[in-house]
Amino acid sequence: MKVPDLPPASDKAERDGSSINPTEAALVARGINTQLAAKLRNDGWTLGKLKQSSEQDLQALGITDFAIDVISKESRPEIPFKNLTEVLFANRFVCCVCRARDRGVIVHHIAEWHVSHSHEPDNLAVLCSEHHDRAHTVSKLSRNLDAKTVRSLKQAWEHEVSLLDVSAILEASLDNSDAWQYFNHLRVFQLAAKLKVDFESLPHFTSAREALTIDPKGQLRLRGTERKYFYSGGDGLPMYLYVRDVMHNVLERLSVLNISNSLDRSVLKSLLKPGMFVLVQGLHTFKSAENYINKDGPGQIASGRRTTNNVSVEYSFDLYEGTSVSAISVWLRGSQDITSLLRVGSLSSEGGKLTVNCTVLGIAQGFYTFKTREYANAPFRPGFERVGASEDFGDDDDPFSNDQAEEKEE
Repeated sequence: MKVPDLPPASDKAERDGSSINPTEAALVARGINTQLAAKLRNDGWTLGKLKQSSEQDLQALGITDFAIDVISKESRPEIPFKNLTEVLFANRFVCCVCRARDRGVIVHHIAEWHVSHSHEPDNLAVLCSEHHDRAHTVSKLSRNLDAKTVRSLKQAWEHEVSLLDVSAILEASLDNSDAWQYFNHLRVFQLAAKLKVDFESLPHFTSAREALTIDPKGQLRLRGTERKYFYSGGDGLPMYLYVRDVMHNVLERLSVLNISNSLDRSVLKSLLKPGMFVLVQGLHTFKSAENYINKDGPGQIASGRRTTNNVSVEYSFDLYEGTSVSAISVWLRGSQDITSLLRVGSLSSEGGKLTVNCTVLGIAQGFYTFKTREYANAPFRPGFERVGASEDFGDDDDPFSNDQAEEKEE
């Protein structure tokens, strides 16, 4: 599925605009493993220099005969940057067979190129050098890594990877029981119904029913419009715990991609598709629409943005659905280091900047362990180095200088 509204760009332009080192990307796209690609770049080698070198010199550098053919003889086109990025991130830059985190990896064609002529992600697998060799060798003594086996292992590993971010979100939420500052109740309960969540089985269903905050079917009851925020009153806590249960059960049924460390326009254009669920952590800027400042009840429209590295992730929401006084007066105002759970709506690119328009499902604070988790940092381990991107959480500019807040989705 193609990302809409993005102007065409050459593969070189995509690499050169990315925080992933373009030399390493070009080498990996031609069959060199990630660790060797990093070493060659560190030693001053470029693709141009390698093309001008003899086969003997390339062999002396540790480059395989297959990669030499691709570099020197152009026996096949390079893997497009978009496809390369998609499959490497989907596998966390780890071999789908052994899943060893200390090995360089090669992007392997499951159906060989000379047969399939396909660089599509579903035909690409991430293998370490050892298992790449085995995939090209027929053995009578050990299990063969034929195309069917590689495809099965790829699918199993990519599915497991897709669950890592959800597991981390749930763990962080349980460790920080009052972390959620906002829920988009309409969207969360719509997803819960679609995903067939059993409301009566949720831990806090009974207490929420006794507090009269939900109906017998587990749906939220209407709240008085005179309230400053949705959870005000003595019944706010049991309702919050119940809604958090609903959110957790929804998350357990979704794949969520943590893009907090991947806010790079070229990478995101490769990874994101409308309808995907993503998590973004870092410095967000919140601003209330001018007409809704100091308003009580529903319709306190506000906007949130996470802007850095020429990427802006944007959404609108209703402050009324904040979960506490501190949520609507502190955490969802101004600039805050916070976490947003989002559904991607559309992507657009203009003037070198990528805008990702989203629907927000929830906003939380306190998920700070995400920044140091190995699963989040894995894509940038040595062997496929991230360079050139700002490492701070600052905005590129004032994201609200000329904008009007969007109306909340009905």
